[in-house]
Amino acid sequence: MNTLRWQQLDELFGQALELEPADRAGWIARQTAGDPRLRTELEGLLRAHAAADGFLEQPLLPAPTRRPAAAWIGRRLGPWRLLECLGEGGMGTVYGGVRAEGDFPQRVAVKLADRVAGSATLEHRFHAERAILARLEHPGIAHLLDGGTSDEGIPYLVMELVQGIPLDRYCEDLDLAGCLDLFLEVCDAVQHAHHHLVIHRDLKPAHILVTEEGRPKLLDFGIAKLLAPDLEGLAGDL
Repeated sequence: MNTLRWQQLDELFGQALELEPADRAGWIARQTAGDPRLRTELEGLLRAHAAADGFLEQPLLPAPTRRPAAAWIGRRLGPWRLLECLGEGGMGTVYGGVRAEGDFPQRVAVKLADRVAGSATLEHRFHAERAILARLEHPGIAHLLDGGTSDEGIPYLVMELVQGIPLDRYCEDLDLAGCLDLFLEVCDAVQHAHHHLVIHRDLKPAHILVTEEGRPKLLDFGIAKLLAPDLEGLAGDL
């Protein structure tokens, strides 16, 4: 297998891990349409990963029991209190929260990685996301505010809360010039990430929200990739 082929397979493998198992078959069929060998290779990697999760990556200590999202409402994580469930993804659940300490309440988004326990691959990706976000400071990228671990040992990230409309829906009410202006702002944020050797790898309208002020914000760097090998190693250590 040549280098380009392996990079393609590696990127598809990383994206597939973010999906619920029930959603993978249709996604794989679309991504590998016309290339049955690629589909076979990707499905083989996913089977090997599932087997590794059950044996090679078996944790020494019991994994924390995953609670329903509603059970976390009202809980505190450090100085943050969880108020509502905003959505669920491949690695965990995102909650709306507020700073419970201090004189100035601050609304935030808290990503609780309640699905990574027992999977070294997913845990690595979560810590890599934290390292990547810590490198990025741009008005067009939702920025990292805090992070830690719950009493149950579940890691979490505290992010800027972005309240907005997905890019495609927002553009429905814009003329061509408005769409192009917005596109240039998105490109500027993406260029900032590239300047810091970060490739998002999952850019789509759902991950680009436009705020009330008409400013786009990039979200969800969960499967982003650091290009420099030394920085990739650093991401796994943070």
